[in-house]
Amino acid sequence: MSKAIHAVCTVCCEDRKSRYREFSPHAWTALLNWGEIDNPMIGQAMCDDCYTEFRDLLIERSDEVAALAEHVEAFGSVHDMSPYRPSGDKKVASAQIAS
Repeated sequence: MSKAIHAVCTVCCEDRKSRYREFSPHAWTALLNWGEIDNPMIGQAMCDDCYTEFRDLLIERSDEVAALAEHVEAFGSVHDMSPYRPSGDKKVASAQIAS
């Protein structure tokens, strides 16, 4: 993953200086679970405003992040969460296109 600066924020799609931000797998999973981000946004460049908003939200809801972590088997990827996995399948499901 390149640490280069980008011209467009992946989250808000504004023309703002953006860069890659480090969040733990727990944080990415919580943001995805809360509907704050979509899967393609994970690990992508974001502007300072979006980063600050997410960081503040994660701090405010840190008890929920901890509770979510207790109910998830593995945090190697947000796809390891049971809601994102076909029942009984322990492997990451590949992307599917809805018909």
